[in-house]
Amino acid sequence: VEFTAREFDLLAVFLANPHCVYMREELLSQVWGWNFGDLSTVTVHVKRLRAKLGAQHRIDTVWGRGYAWARTDLDEKVQPDAN
Repeated sequence: VEFTAREFDLLAVFLANPHCVYMREELLSQVWGWNFGDLSTVTVHVKRLRAKLGAQHRIDTVWGRGYAWARTDLDEKVQPDAN
């Protein structure tokens, strides 16, 4: 799968901490380095990333909060919950 630089950076943020829910403002800051801007930029890039990853995309929308990399049973076995 080929990613643009921003798509790759966005995926890297999700994979770096798969248990974290990121608000669009946080992603805009971490991936684009912007402290302000059009939040739909994040939405569009998440949509494109999901499309490229296909049915196994694992990027969840956490209603009212943001986006997160979905946890699976395998994730829980490999990376114990920090709580």
